Amino acid sequence: MKRTELKRRTGLVARTTLARKSFLPGKRENKKIGLGQAVARLVGTHLKHKPKGPSVFRSEQHRRNVAALACVNCSIERRSQAAHLNGVEFGKGMGIKVSDALLIPLCADSFLRRGCHSLLDQGGVIDKATAVAHQIDWLHKTRDELKRKRQWPQEAEDDMARIVGVYLRRSML
Repeated sequence: MKRTELKRRTGLVARTTLARKSFLPGKRENKKIGLGQAVARLVGTHLKHKPKGPSVFRSEQHRRNVAALACVNCSIERRSQAAHLNGVEFGKGMGIKVSDALLIPLCADSFLRRGCHSLLDQGGVIDKATAVAHQIDWLHKTRDELKRKRQWPQEAEDDMARIVGVYLRRSML
């Protein structure tokens, strides 16, 4: 079969690029407001949008305190990582971490040994109901140990009661 080459009918021409100002994020000076917004401003009922803070408890110091504890599953010392609880029951979703109040210390992988953290996250070793029950038990042990060391923050207590309490009430029905 004979191969044919396509030839350009016109030559390449250098052209100017689009102005990028209209695509850049930020405030546009001459943005017009709609009729509904204008009326709301006149009446005084327009919304003043404010950025929301984090919806769950986040604390670097709390993560460090949890990681300093021994593994809550196998009691190995000095190899722990702060592991968030897994499960949609606690607010976990695709790309969403749960509150830092729901952290437990689990050991990391070592040479020729999978750690408890990776077994919990990717293992699939135990069924889901048993895993959730273990995680709640481990969370209470972690909380008790940090309270004993006076390192358990009130914000973590509030978040834990809000999230885990809802799950426990729902599972008892």
